[in-house]
This record gives sequence, C-alpha cells and structure tokens, in this order.
Amino acid sequence: MYLLLLLVCCTALATLPTSAQTPLQGAARAGTISGRVVDAATVLPLVGAAVVLEPRDLGAFPVRAPGGSAFIHSTRSAVTDSAGRYRFGEVPEGEYRLHVQRIGYRATTLGVELRGASDSRVSVGLTVEPVALEPIQVSTPAAPRAPSTYQRTVSSEAEGNARIAAERVRQRQYLSSDVRAVTHSDVVESVTLGETDLFRALQRLPGVSARDEYAAELWIRGAPWDHTRVYFDGLPLFSPLHGLGLFSAINPDAVGAAFLHPGVQPAWASGGAAGMLDLRTRAGSEEGELHGLGEVSLASSRLALDGGSGDGRHSWMVAGRRSYLDWLTGIAESILGRDNTYQFPYSFSDLTARSNYRLGANSTIEISGLLQRNAVGNDNPNILNAVAARWGAGATRATLQIPLGGFHTRHSAGFSGFGSSVSHWGEDWDWRFGHEAVHRDIAAQQLSSGIRYGALEGEVQPLASATWSAGYQLVSQHVRFSGPRPTPFTPLEPGAYGLHREDGLTSGALWANRRWKPVDALTLETGLRLETASAANESLHWAPRLTARYQLTPGTSISGGMGRSYQHLQSVAPAGPSPERGFRTDQLWVLAGDSVPTLRTDIATLGAESWIGGWIASVTTYLRHSTGVAMPDPVPGPTLDRALFVTGESRARGVDLSVRRLAGPWTASAAYSFSSSERSVGGLRFPAPEDQRHVFDATALMRLDPRWRLGAAYTAASGAPYTRIFRGSTRCTAEGVCSWSEEPWTGAPGEQRTRSYQSLDLLVDWTRKYRKWESGAFLQVRNALYHSNPGRYLGLREEYVCRGGATGSCTPQKQDEFLPGLPILPLIGFRVAF
Repeated sequence: MYLLLLLVCCTALATLPTSAQTPLQGAARAGTISGRVVDAATVLPLVGAAVVLEPRDLGAFPVRAPGGSAFIHSTRSAVTDSAGRYRFGEVPEGEYRLHVQRIGYRATTLGVELRGASDSRVSVGLTVEPVALEPIQVSTPAAPRAPSTYQRTVSSEAEGNARIAAERVRQRQYLSSDVRAVTHSDVVESVTLGETDLFRALQRLPGVSARDEYAAELWIRGAPWDHTRVYFDGLPLFSPLHGLGLFSAINPDAVGAAFLHPGVQPAWASGGAAGMLDLRTRAGSEEGELHGLGEVSLASSRLALDGGSGDGRHSWMVAGRRSYLDWLTGIAESILGRDNTYQFPYSFSDLTARSNYRLGANSTIEISGLLQRNAVGNDNPNILNAVAARWGAGATRATLQIPLGGFHTRHSAGFSGFGSSVSHWGEDWDWRFGHEAVHRDIAAQQLSSGIRYGALEGEVQPLASATWSAGYQLVSQHVRFSGPRPTPFTPLEPGAYGLHREDGLTSGALWANRRWKPVDALTLETGLRLETASAANESLHWAPRLTARYQLTPGTSISGGMGRSYQHLQSVAPAGPSPERGFRTDQLWVLAGDSVPTLRTDIATLGAESWIGGWIASVTTYLRHSTGVAMPDPVPGPTLDRALFVTGESRARGVDLSVRRLAGPWTASAAYSFSSSERSVGGLRFPAPEDQRHVFDATALMRLDPRWRLGAAYTAASGAPYTRIFRGSTRCTAEGVCSWSEEPWTGAPGEQRTRSYQSLDLLVDWTRKYRKWESGAFLQVRNALYHSNPGRYLGLREEYVCRGGATGSCTPQKQDEFLPGLPILPLIGFRVAF
C-alpha cells in the first residue's frame, strides 16, 4: 500500500514540466565564483590551499546583524589544484565571505558580491598581508541584501532566497528526502505558543506530533519522546523542557543550525531510536560591533548579545531567558502586604554561550555551554501542591579544529547532565464517599536523581575532498535515582515503595562515512558505526547505514535509505511530584546493563521530492522496528505488585507528505502524515500510546509590507490511544488508618482513544526600523476556533450518583477524566533589536 502510494506520487512529480522543476527559478539566480591562489611575492600558484565560501548574511534563523552568522550555514569548501585554481558553481546571488588559508601563509578573508548568473573571478595572493590580484567583474543588477539575524523589516524576496538557500544546503549535506532543515521563517510561520519555540515549530513538520497542546515534546512517527535524541553541539541533552513540558528549553536566539533526522541518522550520532535533532550554536559577529536582541512575551523575557574582536580572531555570543511571573506576583504581594498569597512559586531560566578563538592561521578553538533551570518552592498546599523542587540540565564542550598533514581534524571534549532534587511534597488527592474531594496528608517525600554524560570524540576528513570522513567516540554515562518508585496510584504506605537505583556504562565507538557517484545521476553514501560497551550483556554492535539519491530531473529526485541505531538510555515512566495533575517534574531513566537490554532500531525509508518554482514537495514512506524497548507492564489487572518495567518490541510504518512555498510575498506549507505504531510484549500486541493515525498541519504567512505580517497555523489530528487507569479507592478510620476498598487497576492497553484534536492559531506581527534599531510587537490568538480539545488523560474518576432524593440510594460510577484543553488564548509580546 505504502510503496504503491509512493510510486504514484513519484510518477506525478516526475511528469511535471521540466521548466517547473528547476529550483530557484524566479527566486534566486545562480552564478560561479572561481579564481587562483598564488604566492603574493612570486606569483607562483599555491597547491593545497583551503578555500571556504560562506554567505555573509544568510539570515535563515535570525540572530545575526550585518556581518554575523546565520541559522544554517551554507558553507562550501574547496582545495586548490596544481595550478592554484578553485571553483564554486551554482552559487546563488548575494554577499559572501571568501576565506583562504594554507600552512605557512597568513590566512585572509575577502568580501565577495555575486550579482546574478555571472562568472566572477577572485584571485588571492597570500603573504603577510592579502593582495587581491583581480577585481570581481559583474554586469547584472545588484541583488537585494539577505536578511540579517535580528532584522524583521526585510523584503519578501530576500527572506525567500534565504529559505531556498537553506533547503539547498540541506539537499547538499543529506541525501534522504525526510531530513528537515528549520529556519527562523519556519518558526515564525508556525505561530508557536506565546513566543518563538523551536520544538513547537518542529511539531508542524510531517511525521512529528505531540501528546497534547500542553506538550512541547516531540513524538516522531509514533515513538515516545525519549526515543528522540536532541544534540547540542554534538552533546545529548536530557529532558530539555521548561514549564513542566510546556515550552522548549532551547533558546532559539542561540541556535545557528537545526536539522531533524526522523529516519536514517548520520554515523557519528547514536542514542535516538526514532530520530535525532542536531542543534548547533551560532558564532558571534567577527566585525567588532555589538549586536543584540531583546524580547518580552507572556512566557518569558529574552536577551541575546554577540560581538567580536574586529580582526576575525575572536567572537562571542550569549543568550539568556527567564520567566518573570514569580517576580511580578512577588512585587504585587509586597505592595499588598500579604504572605504566600499571590506569589507564583514556579520559575525557569536558561543561558547559552559560545566563544570562538583563532589560535593561528589554520587552527581554531570553540567553547560553548548551556545551562537550564526549573524551580518550584512553596509550602502552600493550594499552590502547585506544596511542591518544593529544583531540576535542570546542562552541557558544555570544547572543540579544537586543526589541520594535520593533508587532513582536517576536529577533536571535542564535553559533558552533559540532568539533575533534580525534590525536598518536599506532602499532599495528594484521595476521593472517597460521595462527591467531596478531601486531602489526605501523607509523609513528606524526597527525591534525588541525575544523569551524567561525558564524551571525548574526534573526526578526520581529507582537505582535498569531502568524500569521506571517519571518527571515534569514548563515552561514560551514569544514572541514579533515589525516591518513591513511580506508580499509577498513590501508595497508602509511601515508605514501602522507595527505590534506589544506580547504573553506569562506558562505551566506545568507531565510525566512517563515504560518499561517491557511480553514475552522474546517482549519489550513494555508506556509513558504519561499531560500538562496544562495558556492560555484561553488551557485545560488539554493528550499525550500518546506506542512503542513496537518484536525480530524475534537475529539480526532482528519489531517495532511499536503511540503517540501524542503538540506544543505551531509556525513560521508563514519569516520576517525582505532580505540581499540577497530569504533569511530573522528573523521569525514571534506566541504562543498558545486566537487567536492561540495549534498544536496537532498524529503519528503512523511500521518498521523493521536487522543486516547482519557489515550491518544494516531498513524500516519504518508512518502516521501523525496535527491540529492547523498556515500558510499564501493559498487562491489564491489579497494579499493586508489578515489576518496575518490562521489555518488548515496537513497530511503526507510515507515509509523510508535505508541500511548501518558500518564496514570495506570501509563504505557506501543508503536511499530512499517516502512521501506525504498535507495541508487543509477552504475546500481547496493542497500539502505542503515541499512535496518532492521521495528522494534518498547514501554515501561511502574508507579508503585507516590511512592517506588517499576518500568519495562521492549523493542526488537526486523530485521537491517541490511552489505557484506562483506576487509582483505587480507600476507606479510612477516625484514627487515620486507611485501607483499599478497591485496589488500583489498569484496563486493556490502548483500548481507548481520545477525541480528535484541531486548533487554529493566528498571528499579527508589526516591526518598525529606525536607523540601526528595530522595535516590534506581536499578537497571537491561540485556538481561535474555540475547539474543545482533550487535554492530558488523568485516569478514572469515581463519583457517586444519587437518585430518589433523601430516601434514594447512591451508586459509584467511574468516568474518564481529562485535563481541559486550552481555551481561546490571546498572547502578546514585544521585541527590540540593534
């Protein structure tokens, strides 16, 4: 069925007129930049000089003023031949930087402006000071300047060219059609909740969905959130969420590149059974000017700054974000003279920084870091259940890039981790006797958990070509948990459900990639990753990968891939206190070892994509099979004495379709996904909790003029499976001794499904520019159709229904309870940039 659908779509794409299939037609004209690199004193050609071409301002994900870096770097490199020649073909018009370096010579950087489909020559002489030997010769009209990082008042043509350039970068770097590049325009067009949120923008992509509208976590093709590995500059992040999962903990102002891999992953990556999100921080400006961006929304306040030394040797960037509701309510409380009455006790913050330093002509060092923090602190049982807790994540790395002989090498050392500490929570709900809900005071509970991840890794590839690369990786992981064991009910005796667990694992890996073209229209890339670990049940793991792309026409291609990946760390169940019903502060993580198998995933994809003027359309079908999946015991029945987790298998299959208009005064996208995801354990087969069969997303953004933009985003999804949970009912004596009147139990796994979901979100964005400053404001309307969407499933609620008045009888009835979805929600924000 899926292959038939794919072949129909491929045939339709391939039969489009050739003139309509040429990418960049009517959007960005392509030219050529070529020249020679010579010794400035002798004018003799220099062989083996490294020449790097990058956009001066791509502007795909704004965080750069003129002269800064872009969200996705469309960087291309070449090495001069025996005559000192280099050449870059199919270069879109615009402004670029040309970096030239060779061992023994002083590196230089030149500004290049390519105007239209011209053949421009730039020759460079390397000596103590660079000498430009030949001027750039252009004859076509000047191209509009690309949008800068912080700019909003840019032309639709420049913004469209940047989005098209980002897609061309993605196609050059990755062969599979299902790899997704995310730009700032994509995030704005997605109308994310309250502020620009990268994770919520990703949920608009085909194959990506969410638990509900309260969740920023990513469900990729019917897989749970912990099966997606989020990388920050090559380091994994664990639970990078704020607001109990409501917002992403990644500040978009600090991101320089974002690629989502829902299928076959690069050989250097591991740990994502369903997908991998590769995030790279952006570099600061090299021109010596200070640039900044500040934004205040109802969710948080943000500030990003960057600058550099001006001579290209050093640059830096720092971006911070913090919620402020606790500050505002604290001020109101102090003015009104009340204690713990108005102050909201929850806050979150994050800080991201990066510094680049050029050690010499050919060597650089990069240092980046990320710190995320969440805190709840109060003793008022009416506010967030009197929870006092802190949790957060962090990552830092240092990378040295240096040429050795004829090779480019890159070596990194880094650390990532997650930690939580809960000092108190002492109230929980107990439903008994009629309609009234009463609090049952249980003993104050404490929890402490953490993840530590340390890595040493490196990569090498030849300077002469980028046809192959190889690398190594050494990793040490440690997981600990000490606190109440996760249960689907509130224990009568919390002390009997204590859990202390520690796991450690040391692993090593070698990997290699190679790309080649057997024929002009066919490109192949093979990869192999070999892993071994210290656990007793761990052997040598082989993880081969193969991707291929066949170019049917200049604008249409078909691609396929298959690969295997391994994941050592899994989340079993939500853990810790519940400040709000349905939300938890922590997760119980388990590491592969004696009692936990390694999660192994095999995936195969087949797809096609085609350019149609400023539009790009794609279709991908996939099959995925995972073994060693840790999950709660799904067997229906009593839940008092169950194992901590069981292991089983999961299977998923489906098709993703999308079409996007990238350039012009209005842009739009539409995506549809059909998927089927199921699990099996002990002979029991059932739908996965993430099995949303049909998901449709559509976005549109109209640029009325450089100041005003109107946007809309619509999502419709079928219901997700859920398992009925009854948390038990109790009877308590006057002395406070309680016992079960009906024990907790669960129903058949995935037997029920939630109602369908739909939401229309609207955006009005205004920006005004004054000299080097920009100010703006935006208004969002969430769920403009006021659709009653189901929220998080809370379990079966027992209520007594009485009939017959005072002489009648009352009988208990159990009904499914859900958290209400979001109502119509207006949200505003303000920003300033310089």
